[in-house]
Amino acid sequence: MDSAGIQEVLRVVFDQFARAGRHTLSKRQILKTVYLAKMDLPDENPLKQQLAYYWYLHGPTSDVVYSALGQMLASKTVSVRQGDYDLYTFSKDRHRRIADHDDSMSEMSLTIIKHVRSFTNMNSMIRDVYVQHSPFQFHISYKLDFKDRFESFCRQVANLDDGVRIHGADILKSFRDATLDLSEDEKFFDFEILYNEYSRTLHVLLDADLVADKRYKKSFELAGSLCDEIWTAFARNARIHAHDQYYDKFVSNWKYECSKTMEKLQEDLGEFSESVSALHIPAKRLSKELETIVDKIEREKTPISEAHPAGEYLETIDNLCK
Repeated sequence: MDSAGIQEVLRVVFDQFARAGRHTLSKRQILKTVYLAKMDLPDENPLKQQLAYYWYLHGPTSDVVYSALGQMLASKTVSVRQGDYDLYTFSKDRHRRIADHDDSMSEMSLTIIKHVRSFTNMNSMIRDVYVQHSPFQFHISYKLDFKDRFESFCRQVANLDDGVRIHGADILKSFRDATLDLSEDEKFFDFEILYNEYSRTLHVLLDADLVADKRYKKSFELAGSLCDEIWTAFARNARIHAHDQYYDKFVSNWKYECSKTMEKLQEDLGEFSESVSALHIPAKRLSKELETIVDKIEREKTPISEAHPAGEYLETIDNLCK
């Protein structure tokens, strides 16, 4: 497809959002709207391949769409207000078509209209993109359900006063869900080896009953930083296998970038493991339910049961919990 045709797709996106009262759009909003519309097209529509995407750090990404948007900026068809999030506005008559509409473009326009009308907010749109089209379930359970939450938790630990108890066990559930979703496909074999090393060390840290001080805070800082490195490594592995045919020519470069990322991750995992190994990790405490049982045994001892004091039950139960 020529550049004018792709720019026309973007013009339709701007036009339909403007009709809905949204005159400024983020790059992510443009990118994800086009992707959802593209994925609704039948395979025989040529736009489905011409609007080429690959899955990367922030989900489906398209150099083709980025290039067309850049050309629209250069021609002043679109303007941008820069900030924490760049916001784009269609600068000219958005009703005037950049390219004629044939059957394939008309079909694309209808799918764009559908997704613009259903748009509520970016978080909801991003989740729809991942849930409906993610090539790997790990994209959802790690990126959407675990990563931001855990990184926020690590920042909170860094700001705790010394002596405050750190409660990290509850966050392990979402991490374990992500671990279960990690693909067992052999193409992720090298990544899984590194991920499992992170998982073992993180379980030691989060399963322990810790009290905040500078040693533990440092380990949580490393854990939060590695959480993002883990995602980058996965995304660079996934991009090699989850892309439209247009990007085949980039795969050799992507593989090189991926290998360098994996090398850096391995080094940083070693530092994290050493940091946690050097800590004094207290034994995991019994749950309140088990403490109640042990206390009840101690209080209700008979001469016969004195041969098996509560301490022995404590040791037995503790071993079962390990």
